[in-house]
Amino acid sequence: MDYRSPHHRGQWAEASAEAWLTEQGLTPHQRNFRRRVGEIDLILKDMPSQQWVFVEVKYRQRNARVPGAEAIGYHKQKKLLLTARLFLAHQHEANYGARFDALIITATPDSERYERRSMSNQTCSPTESAEPQDPLSSYDVQWLKNVLTT
Repeated sequence: MDYRSPHHRGQWAEASAEAWLTEQGLTPHQRNFRRRVGEIDLILKDMPSQQWVFVEVKYRQRNARVPGAEAIGYHKQKKLLLTARLFLAHQHEANYGARFDALIITATPDSERYERRSMSNQTCSPTESAEPQDPLSSYDVQWLKNVLTT
C-alpha cells in the first residue's frame, strides 16, 4: 500500500475500518455508496439491534489541524442524511432502524514509523509480512456511535 497518496490512504482506512467493525460484530453490506447528493463510506448491519449502520471513516495524522470528528460538519452531515434516505428507500427491511457512526483513525508515533517503513520497503521477504495482523493495532481508533440522529 502506498501511504503517500491521500486516495490510497482513504481506501486503506475504509477497508481497515470495515474489518475492525466486522470484528466488533457488525455485518458489512456495502462500501462507498455514492449518489449525486453524497457518499457513505460504509454501510453495515447491526443484526441484534436490527439497525442499518452508516459509517463515516476519517483518517488523521497525529498533528492534524482539524480532528476527525470535527471534520464531519453541518454540510457533511446533511449530505450523509440525504444519501442514507436514498439508500433506505430501496431496502426491504421495514422494521430496521438506522444510526450514523464515525470511526476516527489517528496516526500514532508507532503507526507513522510503520508507514515510513512501508513506503521505503515496497518489497518484503516471504517471512516478513507487509501488513500487521491487525492493521489498526498501532493507531488510535475512536468509534463514535450515534453521531447523527435520523
